[in-house]
Amino acid sequence: MIAGFRTPGRAQVNSPAFDWAWLAAGAHYNYTRHKRSFTVVDYDGNSSGYGKIFDFSCRTGGALIQCTNAFGDSMRYRP
Repeated sequence: MIAGFRTPGRAQVNSPAFDWAWLAAGAHYNYTRHKRSFTVVDYDGNSSGYGKIFDFSCRTGGALIQCTNAFGDSMRYRP
């Protein structure tokens, strides 16, 4: 389970800077609706001062979801 939102599955990320539980929850929501590509908005949790919002483009391939933003931050999620 992904901590924070009780989202089922496991995630692998390449940066500690984002609210990955929120991104996984959004990815899982779209996955359960059988979408193959979609966008999820996520918050940069380690930014100082004002937080930043980023769009992550997500694609599904079988039981794997990969979400990446324009700067290369990425999450691989298996529900």
